[in-house]
Amino acid sequence: MKKIFTLWIMMGAAISAAGTEGTGVAVSSETAAALSAPALKPQTHCPVLTDETVSRRLYVDSGGKRIYVCCKSCRTEVRKDPAKYLAALHRMGEEAEDAPPAEAVTP
Repeated sequence: MKKIFTLWIMMGAAISAAGTEGTGVAVSSETAAALSAPALKPQTHCPVLTDETVSRRLYVDSGGKRIYVCCKSCRTEVRKDPAKYLAALHRMGEEAEDAPPAEAVTP
């Protein structure tokens, strides 16, 4: 009986030590940051000219994301450094939508 009690105490201590805030659940720093970050809204503003509304006809697909812009000049800028403008969207509280899969090209 003493062995079972000792084992029970040791398990409880191990779970408490591994958990976060006494929950008994280990969470990585990336997961914790994602859980605490505010939810992003769908993109409605240009990441270059942030006060402008996007045109659904003008966009850049990069890294599996579709970044909408307001004009051809902004499309040119986003093509130069898409990661910069994806980050700008996140700072604005907006998120680029997933780009549709590329169509297969048959030889």
